[in-house]
Amino acid sequence: MSTHTTARPLAAALTIALGTLGLLAGGAVAAQAAPADVTAGTLDWGVKQSFRNYIKGPIAHGSITLGGGATENTDGTFRFPAATGSVDTDADTAQVAFAGSVAFAGHDSGSGPLLSMTIQDIRVELTAEGGTLVADVVSKSLSSGENVTYDDVEFATVAATDLTGTDTVTGGPSATTLTAAGAPAFADFYPEGTALDPVTLAVTTAPEPVWEPAITASATTGLDPDGETITVSGNGFDPAANIGTRPPLADRPTGVYLVFAKLGDPWRPSQGAPSGARTVLDQKWVLPAGSRAVLDPAGTNPDYAVLGEDGTFTATLDVTATTDGVADCAVDTCGVITYAAGGPVNAAHELFVPLEFADPTEPTEPTEPTEPTEPGTPPQAGEVTDARLSWGLKESFRQYVRGPIAHGSWTLDGVTGDGPFHWENLTAGTFDTDGPEGLLDFAGSVRFSGHDQGAGPLLDLTISQPQVRITGGTAELLLDVRSKGLDTPGYVELDDVVFASLDLSAVTPEISGGVVSYASVPATLTDAGAEGFAGFYEGGTVLDPVSFTVASDGAALPPVPAPPGDGGQDPPALTAPANNLAYTGSDPWPLLWGGAVLVALGGGLLLFRRRRGSIV
Repeated sequence: MSTHTTARPLAAALTIALGTLGLLAGGAVAAQAAPADVTAGTLDWGVKQSFRNYIKGPIAHGSITLGGGATENTDGTFRFPAATGSVDTDADTAQVAFAGSVAFAGHDSGSGPLLSMTIQDIRVELTAEGGTLVADVVSKSLSSGENVTYDDVEFATVAATDLTGTDTVTGGPSATTLTAAGAPAFADFYPEGTALDPVTLAVTTAPEPVWEPAITASATTGLDPDGETITVSGNGFDPAANIGTRPPLADRPTGVYLVFAKLGDPWRPSQGAPSGARTVLDQKWVLPAGSRAVLDPAGTNPDYAVLGEDGTFTATLDVTATTDGVADCAVDTCGVITYAAGGPVNAAHELFVPLEFADPTEPTEPTEPTEPTEPGTPPQAGEVTDARLSWGLKESFRQYVRGPIAHGSWTLDGVTGDGPFHWENLTAGTFDTDGPEGLLDFAGSVRFSGHDQGAGPLLDLTISQPQVRITGGTAELLLDVRSKGLDTPGYVELDDVVFASLDLSAVTPEISGGVVSYASVPATLTDAGAEGFAGFYEGGTVLDPVSFTVASDGAALPPVPAPPGDGGQDPPALTAPANNLAYTGSDPWPLLWGGAVLVALGGGLLLFRRRRGSIV
């Protein structure tokens, strides 16, 4: 009997709460075409203020998600962009379509929201007497619990609107009223005639700007081969172009990468060139201010530059003629390039400015032979013959993967060890202890997976191709990352992301016989690395320390040291720590995944009870 009464009060409470949010009546009139083409503009509409308040209130505990370029205004209403269509101010007629979407969700007990509605592809059709707001709507039926799609539904009527202006045409705010067709699309939360939020439109009929991308560099010839900083200016770049295909900028304009690079032939993505055809020597990410705020909320990261609304930008690059083992611009093709960032391909944004470096002005004076270096004395720069990187990513994460909740594992490809892991497949390397300066590039990957209920792992993270980069007094760990996000569908895939910052000042290297070892270098997750980690940890999280060893001039690497207390035996199987508080207090993985599993189980039981109740 209790299962019969559980679902009914919930539906009743939901209906009553939503039904008290306000009513108003109105009518709809068909729209007519208009002669002037609309090239851009926005529509401001909040759907319904009381509904928004309810979604975010203490009963629904819900959320509102915007997509496709839609944004939230200061008053809580929404702005839908990228208007297209036609308008006639003399006749007060218009047919205008807008991009963007808004999704409402609430009452999620763990098995998905009971309240769900998405509105997108909004079109406003106006005549002198009034008009209609048409949209594509997907909403979850309260009676069946299934999503229902309403394409091109006449969702609301729009009151008569006085359209004014020439190049920029404005109209509203104009009252809107829920239609008979809109009521079921609103999951019957409100009856026909309910007053919705007013709409305000502002569109332009001026010709679209002609975007002709171009870049110039402050110097292109006679550059100092030992290195200098140049300024690159760009103009004619459409800031609305290059819509991202992957998080965290999916469905947002992503701008361009500005890169000093060694180039293959071809190097352009539009010609099918892989990322390996563009060896990055220095780089900036140029993107619109709104998108930069997602990646760099403080606006202080020097790796980003702003692409203005007028299509211009200015940024600096550090250029040098030779990067040992990576590039020699005397024989390689080197220069400044731009190309679309964040996943899309845009041939118009693939530009190239070649750079030429000056010959040395004076021959190098011969040097006297030096005595062999004593053990403990830093050797001079030599040819790297071998190297090793040892790192465990994060110990508490490994414990959780193999623990009793995730029931997971990891798979090694070209890597040894069981945490820490050891990369010894050096593909390219330079190192000078005097700086120190260098770049160590390794092959091999580790894939972590867990929470596999038969349809594939919910937890899935692969780290590969690590690089230790030391330059200009900073040290960084770069990775290729592929991870499955909890908040976004599909995978996050990043190449050569600066995953962690390394604090070399905290350790003293051990130097002996052509071998340099840095042991237990503190490592901190960067903001960019957090994005590659699918947001499971925040930037600033302490990771496992990194150790690396470099052998130069024919020296051999020492063997991998055995783990402390290991005794040369196989490492024991990892289990969850006896004191869970010791590692869940600072790491969100157990909370996120454990909570997700418990909520899913709880939600499943509630849904089961609800369905039994509906059968009874």
